Amino acid sequence: MRNILIVICTCLVLTLNSKAQTSKADSLKRDSMLSNALKVFMDIGTCYYCDFSYIRKEIDYVNYVRDPKESQVQVIITENTTGSGGNEFLFMFIGKKEFEGMNDTIKQATSVNNTQDENRAEIVRILKMGLMRFVMKTPGNKLIEIKSNLPESGNEKVQDKWKSWVYNINVSGYGNGDQNYTQLQVSTYASARQVTPDRKINFSVNSSYSKAKYVYNDTTDIRTYHRTNRFDHSYIKSLGKHWSAGYFYYLYTSTFSNIKSDNGLSAGVEYDVFPYDISSSKLITFRYKIGFDFNQYIDTTIYNKLKETLLSHSLGMGKKIKKKWGSANTSVVYSNYLHDFRKNNLYFSANINVRIFNGLSVNGYLYVSGIHDQLALQKGSATYEEVLLQQHQLATQYSYYISLGITYTFGSIYNNVVNPRFDY
Repeated sequence: MRNILIVICTCLVLTLNSKAQTSKADSLKRDSMLSNALKVFMDIGTCYYCDFSYIRKEIDYVNYVRDPKESQVQVIITENTTGSGGNEFLFMFIGKKEFEGMNDTIKQATSVNNTQDENRAEIVRILKMGLMRFVMKTPGNKLIEIKSNLPESGNEKVQDKWKSWVYNINVSGYGNGDQNYTQLQVSTYASARQVTPDRKINFSVNSSYSKAKYVYNDTTDIRTYHRTNRFDHSYIKSLGKHWSAGYFYYLYTSTFSNIKSDNGLSAGVEYDVFPYDISSSKLITFRYKIGFDFNQYIDTTIYNKLKETLLSHSLGMGKKIKKKWGSANTSVVYSNYLHDFRKNNLYFSANINVRIFNGLSVNGYLYVSGIHDQLALQKGSATYEEVLLQQHQLATQYSYYISLGITYTFGSIYNNVVNPRFDY
């Protein structure tokens, strides 16, 4: 028996050693074949469906590098939500070094019913086609075969029984607590939306209710509740490649903000410096809106009002760009009530991601708001409990949020290996 075990172990060792040598030989052969393959830098940013591990596994005939300066092709992928609730992906292929000037842009839309796996497979399919013109100019073209999948019948016009309308309904709730504390919150949301090249129509309603009970020293009960409801409707009409106009209506109630009802009706116009059809890569818009607010308050305000009609307007600018060096988004909006220009609001927001040099990038986000238009503030001072439990909105002249980060990556410029072990 001992001799048999020795023979079995010897065979296992020889088999494993043989497999290891074969694996090593295959690895060396693969490295040799990829030594002159196309160098690609993938810039997928916040693309939710861009599974980098999946991309590397399915497109294994290029070298993925970790810095755009080392690449021959930089690929930028952005995504936007379509009117039907699906996704439109924008692929930008930017030639570098010997491929300078060889640039391509491809758009592809996917269905709202697509699974995450179907979306990532579609991304890989477009990437394969977009990279092919570059791969064909490298020795790596020997690794490629091209095939087509012809449909069984010709293209037929899609008959949409929903007429481009998309509906959403959501109901959620949660509760938690212990011996001294209980909380319950319920939220509902519903929307109907139609988006076509010529217009956008939107209806939405959402409601939230929460209540809580605090017990202190078994003798004092503190109870709180918040209720917020909002209905929105908008109609936006295309006026060409650069202009659009529309009207906007909302109805809003909030116990926290002392608003029994706020009816707002406004009209607006927007101009895009660039054509709207390239908005995924660059966008600069100017927007003006003017309208009425018909307000009723729960309690008397600090201006001794229980109801009032207000006329206001706003002017805003937004900018979005995504380039080889990174991406940036900024917006600034100013608004004021026309009966008193001192009652105004100005906010600015920006986020940016910039590559400084090999491996080093800086990212940041900033939001700053100057607030001088809190007309609904409840008259009288708030109690200590109301402040702590956020039952009473307080006056403020500003709010802000800021974040800043820096990332540095170093090491091998190649990033081809996919190893999903212990990812979850």
